[in-house]
This record gives sequence, C-alpha cells and structure tokens, in this order.
Amino acid sequence: MTSRGEAGGGRLIDDRYFLTERLGSGAMGTVWAGFDRRVGREVAVKEAFVRTDLDDATHRARVERVLREAKAAARAAHG
Repeated sequence: MTSRGEAGGGRLIDDRYFLTERLGSGAMGTVWAGFDRRVGREVAVKEAFVRTDLDDATHRARVERVLREAKAAARAAHG
C-alpha cells in the first residue's frame, strides 16, 4: 500500500462519487476516500486496474473477485 493522502483526489465519477483522498494502492487497484453525493455520506471507492494481457477466464475471475469484495464491503457498512 502507498501512503495516505497522495495527489489525485478531486475527481467526480458518474456524477455521483467525489474522490477526496487516495488511501492506498495494491496489486488489483487503488482505494480512495470519497463522498457519495446521491446519499450524502462518506464512502470508500476501489478503482480496479484493468489489464489487457489476461485471458478471458482470468479476466472474468478478477472481475468476480472485485464484485465479491464490493458486496462484502457494502454488507459490512450496512450491517
């Protein structure tokens, strides 16, 4: 993971998520602190890296992993 607070915040995604601070980065992506403008609360946003050198099965497995992580994080936040 990289250190907190690196430059790159200030982006708006899908006219909804405003990224405020880079929290860290790993092998599969970067995690940002942000604000969900639709519901008015702080969120964490994972920006997944897209690799073009993977075969279809590996790519699908990675997409499924990111989706599982997102669902688990949403359950934890609402549980």
